[in-house]
Amino acid sequence: MLKGERIHLFPANLSNRRTIFNWMTKSDIAAQMFGLPTYPEMQAPDWEEFKEDYTINYFTDEFPLKGRCFIIKKGKKHIGQINYNPINIAQKLVELDIWLAKSVFTGKGYGTEAIQLLGNYLHQTFNCELLFLQPSARNPKAIKVYQKLGFKISEEIPVGMEVDYFDSVFMIKKIAKK
Repeated sequence: MLKGERIHLFPANLSNRRTIFNWMTKSDIAAQMFGLPTYPEMQAPDWEEFKEDYTINYFTDEFPLKGRCFIIKKGKKHIGQINYNPINIAQKLVELDIWLAKSVFTGKGYGTEAIQLLGNYLHQTFNCELLFLQPSARNPKAIKVYQKLGFKISEEIPVGMEVDYFDSVFMIKKIAKK
């Protein structure tokens, strides 16, 4: 478990997989990532598509370099998920994804703390030096939060990264060495 001041991150397991899928696709904030009206070209994945993207390794500790999901917990409540995707060891780079379970949990700094906790963990555990995010340009709130966390907009797409949106804003943060 990764302990922060207000939240904790704990590794998700296979029993959390459907819940994480539902948060992504059926919550009151799913429209901030998929579908009408803002993202008509980007439909939410169905269960089978989600399982292809978020394979079993995201929910076990068997292959940690291939990606991992964590549940964001506030007290006893599960309030969202954050994950890292496959780690590029050569570039010391990793992409993060995050979404919360409901809009009631947004705007309170929980996502910010989760990104900081996971970034520190990735740096200490796997020597990652660069964190990568790619929100849509249509999500200015996310971009602003990431900039407050020290992410810089980059014109370059890191090698091997899959583009999520036609208007993805590529954001990279260099982790300071301690």
